[in-house]
Amino acid sequence: MAFLRSLPVLLTMGTDVFAHAGLKPGRPLSEQTDDDLMWIRRSFLDLGPGLPVRVFHGHTPMREAHVGPDRVSLDTHCYRSGRLTAARVLAGDVTILSVG
Repeated sequence: MAFLRSLPVLLTMGTDVFAHAGLKPGRPLSEQTDDDLMWIRRSFLDLGPGLPVRVFHGHTPMREAHVGPDRVSLDTHCYRSGRLTAARVLAGDVTILSVG
């Protein structure tokens, strides 16, 4: 539990951003709230980040992973579908890995 609590809510690597749920569209990264990073859904899915970044996120279950220019959605509803999905990023290219 201590390890999980020590992890950041937002991780940035170049122009790739990693957050549980997504970002508040158009709000600078430095002004994102933990609540938005953990719980945002509809406005982020509809509008994207509204920033020059690519966001890797989960929180909203989908049948298949989604890879787009501004977001990568990895939640394939593992607890129901039995399919666990991850992404491999190499030189900016995203490969989806899925088991189950």
